[in-house]
Amino acid sequence: MPTGQNYATNVPQTTLTGLINPTAPVCSVFSSSGWPATPFTAIFDIGTSSQEPVDVTNITGTTWTITRAIDGTVGMTHGVGATITHGDIGRDFHEMRAHIDASTSNDGTGHSVHGLTASSSVVGTTDIQTLTNKTISAATFTGNQTLGSGTWTGTGGLAEQTLTFTGQTGANASLTQFAGTVAAGPPTSGTFITGAVVYDTAYLGQWLCTSGGTPGTWIPITRMLLATNTPTTNTTAFGSIPQGFTHLVIEYNARTSNAGANIDYITMQLNGDSTSSYSWRAFGARQTSLAAPVSFLDGSTGLNTSMNCGMVWTSKLANAASGRGIIELPYYTDTSFWKEMLFRSSAGDGTNDALTVSGGGMRNSTPAAAITSITILTAAGNFLTGSTFKLYGLP
Repeated sequence: MPTGQNYATNVPQTTLTGLINPTAPVCSVFSSSGWPATPFTAIFDIGTSSQEPVDVTNITGTTWTITRAIDGTVGMTHGVGATITHGDIGRDFHEMRAHIDASTSNDGTGHSVHGLTASSSVVGTTDIQTLTNKTISAATFTGNQTLGSGTWTGTGGLAEQTLTFTGQTGANASLTQFAGTVAAGPPTSGTFITGAVVYDTAYLGQWLCTSGGTPGTWIPITRMLLATNTPTTNTTAFGSIPQGFTHLVIEYNARTSNAGANIDYITMQLNGDSTSSYSWRAFGARQTSLAAPVSFLDGSTGLNTSMNCGMVWTSKLANAASGRGIIELPYYTDTSFWKEMLFRSSAGDGTNDALTVSGGGMRNSTPAAAITSITILTAAGNFLTGSTFKLYGLP
């Protein structure tokens, strides 16, 4: 059954120019002028006992293709000169009423609503409904929005920079701005607001904007892994140390090929400085066996061209010295540092003896420029494969 009938006003009547029986699918008319485009409804012999509505589905000159027995009627015989009038029938009003009343695309007569497929629902303006397979573009949402347990997907983003969370207790729970990711240092371009946070994908930490601007002022708010070295020669260096930290920490697990001394050690140079005289003191304690007393070891002022640190103790490993621990450089700023360190180290071969623990500190009262590089050297021999040094920056 056709839908979407066409209508026109002041359509002139025409007449049949040939007789048609009750099932004839075509008819010839006197004139097609002024009639609407197909499909439309025409009524033969209107107002008589032979009245019959038909659907006109095609016009070729004065030949019409027609559908008979529509809307519950039956075909009739119509003779030459029978009148043909444009009009509407009950079906037209039934369809409109069904369209108004329908909530899904099937109105009970097979007609679709708004061109939707069967069983598709019409979106209401105030009804509570669940929408699926909808794409919303260039939309503006106003008022309070409630998110359920679903997931936001796609490549779009939230343009609003201030989100306020309710329903939480304690301090004001507001997220100013999560500004995305950076690599190996705070942002160097772009405009940010105070309170913005970025995640560092290289250092595995976060930066906080303490003063908005382009790019603003940033400080680290988490421990960050700045570099990892696995040396196999007698030195390992951390260069291009980023600024903005107040504390640097080196974690190490090292072995050296030097086995000629009872006690071995590593030394450290800051910014390549190997000539300054450091006031330093290194100390430690070593227990050679469970029965032997603890002996105390003291540093010698003869090693004053670099910081003697991170004591690597001789163990019973053949032709090697080993040790592990941390070296700390506190009170470090972007413009200066104190030649001061703390270290804690230990070594042993996993047996009952040669278990060693040491610690120490060093200080020089003269501040220097910001630390830009750290070089660590062996006292003798090379670092063996598997030695690892990790540099962390702490806020």
